[in-house]
Amino acid sequence: LQEKEETEEGIVKSNKGNSFHTKFNFLGDYSETPLADLLTPLISRAVSDYGYDAAASVSISYWSIVTYAGGYNRRHCHPNSLISGAFYTSAPEGSGELILCDPRYGKLMETTAGRLPSHNIHQYQQVKPETGRLVLFPSYLEHEVDESTCDDPRIIYSFNVNMLGVIKNN
Repeated sequence: LQEKEETEEGIVKSNKGNSFHTKFNFLGDYSETPLADLLTPLISRAVSDYGYDAAASVSISYWSIVTYAGGYNRRHCHPNSLISGAFYTSAPEGSGELILCDPRYGKLMETTAGRLPSHNIHQYQQVKPETGRLVLFPSYLEHEVDESTCDDPRIIYSFNVNMLGVIKNN
């Protein structure tokens, strides 16, 4: 919020409308940020679950997005990263759902008719924003955020995890 007040113009990526994107790594080195102690064990678990050595060297780049009524994010992915995430520090009602999109275009042709409700994660998965919620997903997964309809800001820390010189385990 301080950066927004000082500059009024943030970075423009997928964020559109009334949405402010901070500079990358705006608080300095990730390991020295307030969220590192909270997020690092969860990120390590996701890296391990994804089949990589969690003890290996990683690089984490991060930024924050502050979104007000009328703000949203267009569909995009995070190339050249392994895992991406969003941590909601403020998520008022109506602040826009995160929509994860199946990148396999053939899935667009499948019908959901007759499919069991428990298996109906078809083309999209919507994630309702909640303060304190952490969402981790493969960086290749396309995603977008619905338009916010509330006046109070939704504030997230987004980040990308990159493995440094690691070969995937078999």
